[in-house]
Amino acid sequence: MPRRFAVALACLALAACTTERQTTTSRTATEQLLISAAADRAAVEVVRAVPPGKKTFVDAGNFEATDGKYAIGAIRAAVLARGALLAAERKDAEVVVEIRAGALGIDNSDTIVGLPEYKVPVPLAGSDITTPKIALFEKARQLGVAKFAAAIYDAKTGAALFTGPPRFGFARKNDYTAALVISWQRDDIHSVEDAPPATLTFYPSDDE
Repeated sequence: MPRRFAVALACLALAACTTERQTTTSRTATEQLLISAAADRAAVEVVRAVPPGKKTFVDAGNFEATDGKYAIGAIRAAVLARGALLAAERKDAEVVVEIRAGALGIDNSDTIVGLPEYKVPVPLAGSDITTPKIALFEKARQLGVAKFAAAIYDAKTGAALFTGPPRFGFARKNDYTAALVISWQRDDIHSVEDAPPATLTFYPSDDE
């Protein structure tokens, strides 16, 4: 290996460091986008049986989730998109959509080929030193997951109009690192249609 190439490679390796990002909110913008995108997609699916043209009351009394207010708003918007009319009160409604959340959050996983960061005890020093992470290849995955369900029934009689299974929404962001300094990202947060093909399998699989 030419000496100049070896020196350049060593410099690149030394330059490959991790910068800690901080946020002034409880979640980073990316985390918020993952949760909201998953909620938007689950909301569309969970109201597909809402009849259009009916005065509809969305009952969120049993809906509890982190960022639940956004999710409830997304479901209301999806009801409107179906062509239904939102009723401000149950007594004015023809149809009730009683919603609940089974999940609304983010799963994280990290796959690395190389040496992970770890602590090495220092004898007699009473402390540890942390060795740097050396990633020949690394894939950090963030998966936003939303699981919503709805009972849709006649507001006057209480007769069921729809009581189907829960519906899911997913949003992905994958960060890749190779050869210490080469990095890239793939996601389907902003638009499913514009997302790279590798991100479009919404249900988690072993190869994603």
